[in-house]
Parts: sequence; C-alpha cells; structure tokens
Amino acid sequence: KVGVVKETTLKDYHKTIKNIPSNIMHMAIKQITEVEISALLKTIDKERTRQKVYELLLMLFDKAVQLNKIKRNVVKEIEKPKHIRQKGIALNQAQQYELINSCYGKYGDMCKILLFQGMRIGEVLALTGNDIDLVNNTIRINKAISDNNKLSETKNASSNRITPIFKPTLEFIKKYQDLGQERLFNVTYNIAREHFKQILSKTTIPMEVSLHDLRHTFVTNCKNENIPEHIIQGWIGHEIGSKVTSTIYTHKTSDDNLFINRLNNTKFYSHSTHEQKNSE
Repeated sequence: KVGVVKETTLKDYHKTIKNIPSNIMHMAIKQITEVEISALLKTIDKERTRQKVYELLLMLFDKAVQLNKIKRNVVKEIEKPKHIRQKGIALNQAQQYELINSCYGKYGDMCKILLFQGMRIGEVLALTGNDIDLVNNTIRINKAISDNNKLSETKNASSNRITPIFKPTLEFIKKYQDLGQERLFNVTYNIAREHFKQILSKTTIPMEVSLHDLRHTFVTNCKNENIPEHIIQGWIGHEIGSKVTSTIYTHKTSDDNLFINRLNNTKFYSHSTHEQKNSE
C-alpha cells in the first residue's frame, strides 16, 4: 500500500493491526478460520476499532485469494461489526452569532471560514494566498494539512474543487490575497484546535463542540435554506450522489449562482456580516 494510499491511511493500518494478537499474526493464513476471527473480534471493546480490524482482515484475505494463497476469504463469512457513527453538532443561530462575535484575529478568521464555507479543517489550514480569487470570488481547494502537519492531497477526488466565497467570508478574506504561496494559517491541527477551544471558552457554547462541527453547521444552514443536496455536495467536496449528504441527485446544474445568491441573502448570512463588522 506504500505509495498507493495516503500516509495517514498507512498510519491507521499500523494502529489497527496492533489489535491483532501474536498467535493470529503467526498462524499460516490458510489455517485461520471463521472461529479464530470471530473470537478475535469479540475481544475488542470499541465498536469502531472492531470494525477497522474486520475491514483490514477482509482486505488482507482478499489479497491472499488474489495471490492463490487461499481459496476463499473466510472473513466474508462473518457479519461486519456494526458501528453507529456519532453525528456532528450543528450550532443554532444564537450560538453562531455568539461564536462570530468572539472570533478575533487570525484564528477567529480561521473559524469563520470553517463556519461560512463548510471546508474541512485540513483544507483551511492548507489554504494559500494564491488559492483566493477575488476576481471570480472563489477559493481553490486542492490540498490539505494532515493531523501530523504534512501537506497532502485532499480527502478524495471530489474534494478538489472551486468553491464560491460567500458574503461574510468576503468581508475579511481580502487581507490574505497577497500572501502568494504562503499559507493563511501556518499552524498544526492541534494548535488550531487549542485556539478554537480558547474562543469557545469566551462563549456559552459547549466545549465539546469541535472544529468539524462548524462544517456540519454550514451544511445544516444550507439545508435550512432549501439548497439542493447536489449543490451542497459540490460546495463541501462530497461526491455527487454520496449517501453522506443523503442526496438523490446525480449531477450539477447551472443554477449554482442562484443558490449562492440565496445563501448570501439569508437573514443569517446578512446578519453575520453586520455583526462581524461591528465586532471589528
């Protein structure tokens, strides 16, 4: 997988494989049965870890079948462990206004981009001055900063996109356009998170709210304004038709500008811009 998948994925494989005990690791793969794998999975307490071990073993046994090491993938005979994904938190309007009015300086701008643009934190941290196009009012997203602070590709092909600069972002992002190849926020994910927690501490917003929840809030705002799913997916970098955003659409339309204007003219975005001006 080296050179094929992202470094963060390889790191996750290494972490996952540590959950497989040595007696299984040293068995000939043709001798491993559903019994051993089922017993192994039952020893893992965390649902997501159990699911990851299952997925890794499934991949490894598939490879063994391809290489004619075994005749069948016994992992397929075992039901995939279930994992209920925790839903993100969407801030209500009062919380959003409170957050905006507590966002000052560089890190405040970083948080407002997450909230107003719906980008991933890694994408925001990778932004450079050259990615900002104030002629067409767009932001180019084609890279990301990983949790180990290394520049990498975006999450997937759909994540490479040109997204509109929405009205409240336009009010402050102009000051970054002359940075050229320099990053807007040249910090690690952990530092970004620490500063976000400092901002939250000045508000009544629960401290468990995460940076990613600002992206979740953006999507919720879009849905509340009846922006079609396929338009939202294009803006946030989800594959058109992805179940992640529960869409039934399969293609983009030429109506993007209509929905950009609709979002820009909402009471929330207009009020956010006004509040942000006053706070500065």
